Amino acid sequence: MDDFIPQLASILDEEQILPFLQHFTATMRRHPVACRHDHLRPAAVDTCFSAGTTDLGKAMAVRKSTVYRAAFEFAKLGPTVLTEDHKKLAGVSTKVRVHHLFKLAACANTDDLRAVLESNETSLLHLCGHGICTVTRRLACVNPQHTVWGTQDTNVRHTHAHSVLELATTPAEYNTVLTMIGRNPAFHGVF
Repeated sequence: MDDFIPQLASILDEEQILPFLQHFTATMRRHPVACRHDHLRPAAVDTCFSAGTTDLGKAMAVRKSTVYRAAFEFAKLGPTVLTEDHKKLAGVSTKVRVHHLFKLAACANTDDLRAVLESNETSLLHLCGHGICTVTRRLACVNPQHTVWGTQDTNVRHTHAHSVLELATTPAEYNTVLTMIGRNPAFHGVF
């Protein structure tokens, strides 16, 4: 997300960024993601869902230009108000990961958003294990309740924990493995 938020801040006031992200993610079409754990875990767990577009083996994403154009509209910036720099943003073809947008939009307020952006924990960990999967090509989950900010090192550990969870074939095995994994604080919340 390197330059994404600063560029968004060139369009919107700081206090508008969170409401914009909430509006933008609320209007995205969502796709249910079949979860490999559905038959094992309690039904009370929120379902996995996806949004955005994907290239094979990459995260769900949306073009930055799509987000920037929506921000122009949200800020009610007409063509006469747009600067040359704004017009360049409208043509940016790189993408931003949708799970980042959903997680940022889930911040309670602007102070929480600012704290997240200033944190050293820049990787978004999928507690449900539905991150990018280059093998199965399944859609990545973007449900913000299924993700937490962390480090890349912790993300690698979570990947290993999920590979062990995939070996469970019955609810009893799944719960046993989950209990064992849960003893390590680094895996808190993994399911």
